Amino acid sequence: MKIIFLKDVPGSGKRNDIKDVASGFAANYLIPNKLAVTATDIGMRRVELEKAQMMVEAKLEKDLLLKNLSSLNGSRVTILGKANEEGHLFAGIHKKEIRDQIKKELRIEIPEDSIELKEPIKTLGEVPIEVESYGRKVTFTLSVEKGK
Repeated sequence: MKIIFLKDVPGSGKRNDIKDVASGFAANYLIPNKLAVTATDIGMRRVELEKAQMMVEAKLEKDLLLKNLSSLNGSRVTILGKANEEGHLFAGIHKKEIRDQIKKELRIEIPEDSIELKEPIKTLGEVPIEVESYGRKVTFTLSVEKGK
């Protein structure tokens, strides 16, 4: 039986996949649990349109991210942190805090996982941070200053 998956089903198919499966599996499990519907011409056209729209959205998202990376390259971002007299921070600065500060200061959105940070920053000072996405790598300066 030819079906269209409505949700990801591990070992069987992903959302919007059109596949042939055993009739009993489709009739007794997939369709009653709203995981799939019978493949019709209209349904298959809808899936193709949805896939095309997802590809367009993914391209727009990629283009926007690459533009954001260009804007970020060479810039400076400042984070204030509580530190002792020797300049050691009480709490390390992680990727999430860096991403949030970039968004706040520069109004640039980047994915947290594109920030390359081996370990949290634990001292005051300036740190060069690399960001890589879609094969493009840029560097900006993170200035960690003592806050209240």
